[in-house]
Amino acid sequence: MRWRLIGAFMFITLLVVLVQDIPLGNYLVRVERERLTTSLERDAFLLAGRSGDALRAGGPLPAEVAADVRRYGEAGGARVVIVDAGGTALATSDDDQAATGSTYSSRPEIAAALTGQINAGQRYSQTLGLDLLYVAVPVLSGEKISGVVRLTYPASVVTEQVNGQLRTIWTVAGTTVLLAGILAYVMAGAVTRRLLPSRSSTI
Repeated sequence: MRWRLIGAFMFITLLVVLVQDIPLGNYLVRVERERLTTSLERDAFLLAGRSGDALRAGGPLPAEVAADVRRYGEAGGARVVIVDAGGTALATSDDDQAATGSTYSSRPEIAAALTGQINAGQRYSQTLGLDLLYVAVPVLSGEKISGVVRLTYPASVVTEQVNGQLRTIWTVAGTTVLLAGILAYVMAGAVTRRLLPSRSSTI
């Protein structure tokens, strides 16, 4: 009887923990992705403001803007690409700048931003072989689009951050179930001790 009580108590506790923590895990993933996307979108608009005059003039980006792009990439971990109205990269946050002059108009988020849309989401990069969170914002000059600022960030970083939080949650959940088992053991012992004298007295 004691072990049936302990098992039932731990099972109920486990069900309560699962019902609470599984939706919480999904919520954390969504919140962390939205937080990072919002941060990337804000930074993309700031960089668009910094590069707007040069893009509207149609010339190369000033050295200080290119330096800002590289510093941002080093500090935040996101990759930055600024393209002109034709989709050609004028600056990137890469150290070697080998991608400068490459055409990015085939990237779906940049193609959409070149039509005036703010684009954010997640997609798989064939070039890098990993999932990326991305934000692409158009640089406007009146109704004319002068270029696009795109920021990308490895989606795996978000997953790692959320997994760290989930490990803590599941550690707490496991401890809760274990403590429930100990409490059930103590309570079951007390119940069975009360029942034993009453049985002996009836014999």
